[in-house]
Amino acid sequence: MSKTIQEQIAEMEARCTQLEELQKLFEKAVKNEFGIDAKKIHKLLENANDISTDFGKKIATHFGLKSNEDFTDFLTVFCTESSLDYFIKKRAEKDEM
Repeated sequence: MSKTIQEQIAEMEARCTQLEELQKLFEKAVKNEFGIDAKKIHKLLENANDISTDFGKKIATHFGLKSNEDFTDFLTVFCTESSLDYFIKKRAEKDEM
């Protein structure tokens, strides 16, 4: 026997209410565990991604990197002891000014 439209609506409303209660429980669990609400966690993650994406785009544009292989090659050249030493030296010179 098929359910009537009214019965289907009632079941959907009950399910919606149940999902809303589960969402509230989830929000409470997140707040208890991390001390902030889920929306703030989402914003933190979005901002972190924006920063790294923006940085990556600037590096790619400046050095003309177009593919993952280009990035890998760049890191191989850039992330060396001599590059680090050069950076530390330049930073120290800047701080002395």
